[in-house]
Amino acid sequence: MGRVEAEIGRKARPFRLVVTRLPVAGDTGWRVAPGHVLVSEARRDNPSAYGAWLMPVIRELA
Repeated sequence: MGRVEAEIGRKARPFRLVVTRLPVAGDTGWRVAPGHVLVSEARRDNPSAYGAWLMPVIRELA
């Protein structure tokens, strides 16, 4: 069982998540639709910040 499945206590549903990386200043991200997020290059290049920001989206979709 994967990390998300262990956290939600069940098998994850199939889902699609589109991550669009933007060349903008700052360490930020936006959710523009249930299965689509925009993320700055700085956020994407920081694994701990990116993971912490993206995990709630993944848990919700799963």
